[in-house]
Amino acid sequence: MGRRLQSSAAKPWLFGRRARKAASFERVHLPDGGETFLKPPLGMFTQEMEDSQDLRHVEAVACFEAAEGQVKTWRYRDAVTSYRASYEACEGLSALLAWGVALTMVSALREASEVFEEGGDLALRQRAAQFEAAFKINLGQVCNDLGEPDRAREVLEGAQNLCREAEDCAMEVLALRHLGMVLLAQASYVDALACCDRAIQVSTRMKDERGVGYALCNKGIILMAKGDLRTAEEIFQRGLALPSKDPFVQGRLYTNLATLHLTWGKLQEATSATERALEVHRSIAYPHGEARNLGALAALQMTQGNVEEGHRTFDRAIEMDRLLEYRRGEARTFLALARAHLQSGRIAEARRFFQAAHDIAGGASCGHFVAEASAMLALLTTDAQPEARIRRLEGALELSRSVRSPVLETQIVSQFGLLHASDGRLDEAMICCQQSVERSREIGNLLEEARSLINLAHVQCQRGEKDLAAENVGVAQALFLNQGFEVNGSDGP
Repeated sequence: MGRRLQSSAAKPWLFGRRARKAASFERVHLPDGGETFLKPPLGMFTQEMEDSQDLRHVEAVACFEAAEGQVKTWRYRDAVTSYRASYEACEGLSALLAWGVALTMVSALREASEVFEEGGDLALRQRAAQFEAAFKINLGQVCNDLGEPDRAREVLEGAQNLCREAEDCAMEVLALRHLGMVLLAQASYVDALACCDRAIQVSTRMKDERGVGYALCNKGIILMAKGDLRTAEEIFQRGLALPSKDPFVQGRLYTNLATLHLTWGKLQEATSATERALEVHRSIAYPHGEARNLGALAALQMTQGNVEEGHRTFDRAIEMDRLLEYRRGEARTFLALARAHLQSGRIAEARRFFQAAHDIAGGASCGHFVAEASAMLALLTTDAQPEARIRRLEGALELSRSVRSPVLETQIVSQFGLLHASDGRLDEAMICCQQSVERSREIGNLLEEARSLINLAHVQCQRGEKDLAAENVGVAQALFLNQGFEVNGSDGP
């Protein structure tokens, strides 16, 4: 890429306090999986330019300054252009890293991954270990969002090793946190929880309560995902009780506590936690978090029958994400509303929202969202030919496997069973439902096991196997009750 710089901020890690302070990255947050991207501030960039003899460094600094102002007013698309111009004027690592971060803020994930990968290679050639670790931490998160968990795991483990060798505990904790979320996506719950515990241990030793809070939040999310809801709630409450009240930590804890209450069906508690998260995010002018909370609040309002109010809240959430050009946020909100419509029996509206989520997610390279929406559309499009519905569900299953999402794969296999059963193919339905039960047990997901058992029991009832159906319903109910659900009727919560 032309000339290369060896700058003061881009030298190998030094272990003194002065060197660490000189290379202090800002942290830029996105609300979905708790992504935290490392971005150089203007001071780090100007420090990098000090040793440059290139006459274009003045232009590079001016472009970087313009980008910083654009970020402060959430004009991330303009910031992408300005950071890129800064890098092209004088190829500094700081400008390249900031350019990649700006791309993530407008959901240009494929382009961001290319920038971060190029930056990691450049930092390696320049022996700029701290920058190399930062590029890897950012790249790992983007790869996970793109549905490339193996690559994400590899680069994050590389970042962790770099940080450990340099004895930079703060950046090691960040790498551990995101590695845990990659392992969560692969349903490797034991390893994911081990990353959280290690991050908590290191943060506690550093007396970094913010680091402890983030790691506790991740631990709660992992426990919630595997179905250990009671323990997850304890972990979230433990995080909220920390003396340090970092607003990003607080907002994320309340957001996920709301998801936990929604899983339980406790709508009032979920609404209260969402409103607390919304209040926190507004207090720090964090529009991405505010948009996520508004989307969740809209879904809760609709689930409780407040359809008009829910649509008004939904419009505010979408307007905010569109203003930010955050396509992934739009897709997430459409999915949340689609699920709410489905739960309330508004099938036509659910189909419309799932289709919108599918189209937006496809444009933003969010494979997991595309697979979920496509699978639901296959089930809900009852006026299509059975062969077409099966082909669409097969495509969703293949995509879930390509993005290495075992939980989504298990859900889609179970949906195959429901589709076969609705068309009277009970033998095929039995096979799919049994596979879903076995797979959920294999990955250790308690809630998916319970849901799969309920679906299996429905098919067994259709086949006249009422004793077996009753037995499976009993096991499912025990799993639900053990995790704090209120079980009603013959099925479950």
